[in-house]
Amino acid sequence: MVDEFTTAQSETYRKELDDLKRDLANLRNDMGELVGTLTSMGKQSANVAWEKAQDQLNTRLRQLNDTYESMRAQSGRAAESVQQTIEERPVTSVLVALGVGFVLGKIMAMRRHD
Repeated sequence: MVDEFTTAQSETYRKELDDLKRDLANLRNDMGELVGTLTSMGKQSANVAWEKAQDQLNTRLRQLNDTYESMRAQSGRAAESVQQTIEERPVTSVLVALGVGFVLGKIMAMRRHD
């Protein structure tokens, strides 16, 4: 009877041990899948963040290019205006240029003496 009890108990322990091994194997597989899922989610989040950063950069570059083109057009119009004024009033333009040169010369000369 003791042998039957020991054999029955041993069989129960063996079954429980097999169940425990199976559960551990399932847990290991589940953990592997979880790690894979988390890794994939991390990569997707990184890709989304990268795409968002690229979109923002492209938007800023377009804005910068638009600003550059606008300033270029304004400077071109200003240069044309100055040229037109010089052509319409050449004597006045020369006298203004001489006056500005004289004033700048005096300012520079005063700085040298200080």
